[in-house]
This record gives sequence, C-alpha cells and structure tokens, in this order.
Amino acid sequence: MSEYPAQLLLVRHGETDWNRDKIPQGHIEVPLNSSGRQQARALARRLQGWKIDAIHSSDLFRAAETAAILGATMELTPQPSAAWREIDLGGWGGLTNDKLQARYGDELAALARGEDLPRGGGETMAAVQVRVVEGFERLRRSHPGQTVLITSHGGTIKVLICHLIGLELRYLGRLPAMGNTSLSMIEFGAGRPRLASLNDTNHLDRGSFDRYLLPRLTAPGRDGHGKGTSRA
Repeated sequence: MSEYPAQLLLVRHGETDWNRDKIPQGHIEVPLNSSGRQQARALARRLQGWKIDAIHSSDLFRAAETAAILGATMELTPQPSAAWREIDLGGWGGLTNDKLQARYGDELAALARGEDLPRGGGETMAAVQVRVVEGFERLRRSHPGQTVLITSHGGTIKVLICHLIGLELRYLGRLPAMGNTSLSMIEFGAGRPRLASLNDTNHLDRGSFDRYLLPRLTAPGRDGHGKGTSRA
C-alpha cells in the first residue's frame, strides 16, 4: 500500500479544565490546563527517538497546542486543518450535565436509542466522518510510506479508526473513551489498515486506561516498522 502512510499515530489533545469538569467543548476554544501541558510533554519524551515525518493537527487550540509541544521536541512544524476538529456540538457546548439534560433531553434520549442527529444543532457523527475521511484522503496522498502523527479529539479519532478498520459507525460506542494524550496507531504495511494499538497512555501514570490497551507501542525503526523496545 505504497499510496498510504506506513504508520498513522493518532493523539488526543491534552486535558482542559472542561475535560476535567466533564463539560462538552465541541468547537469552543478551550486551552490546555497545566495538567494537559504536562501530559503533552510526557508524550513528547516518550516519542523521542521515533522517526516521525510530519505532524498534522486540528486547528482548535487545545489540539494545536498539544501538537506544538510535540513538534518542538521533534523539530517539526504542525500543519493545522479543520478536518481534524471535534464534532460541532452546537448549543451543547459549555453546558453542565444538568443544563444539558434540561435543554436537550429529547436529543439525548434519541441518541440513546441509536439515532444520529445533529448535536445541539451542530453535526451528526456521519457528517464528522465525511470530513475526516476527506482529510485523510488528502493526507495519505501527501505522505506515502511515511509515519504521520495527528493530534485531534476523542470522537474524531474514533470515527477515523472505524473508517480505516471497516467498523460500521453504529458500533462507535464499542470503542473506549480516548484518554487525554492517548496514542493509537494504525499500520498500513500488511496490505490493509491494522489497528496496532488503541488508547495507549503508558507515558502517563499507570492504571486509568491500561485495561484498553492492545500490544504496547514501540518506537518504529528507520524502515517504518516497530523495532524499538522503549515503553517510556
């Protein structure tokens, strides 16, 4: 599959205050908090020695700042794009759970029944997948055979994973919630996309997400295949 990257590293942005307080963000600009910056620096240390050819990022600040922290250690300039944004949550953004239930209870009930409707007048998950797949198609043509890192958002990452491994969007909820600065990897070298690791936060304190890990990521060698042994 020479027309594809060798590896795709998918990183959720670092923590924000709204993540901590469980407030939906959508397209609202919320910066990383101090913990989020520490998480990004921890991931940057983990990735030292990896051969990463390019960094792409959501243009929302929390993802762009995460990418900037990673890029500074790799001497790479992140390339921002709206393609990698989180789902647009419309009127949901910034609401506490109580207010969300009070104002959008009917929408939440419909979603619980499996309907894919615009959240708060924003996007459906199907619409998110369309823009994410379009973004991936542009990216893959620009980076054949390379290792590319994307900093994005939990839902966006899960939607792209579903597309690449052939999982129907209605099964999106079977994937775990992505931890802040979690690292997932898709490999393309075996003739088709393969999910090599999912939601790996081994660079942070152990425990919270380890139950979701597939085999641990190791640093890829110069040929693009994992030959390293680092688990930092």
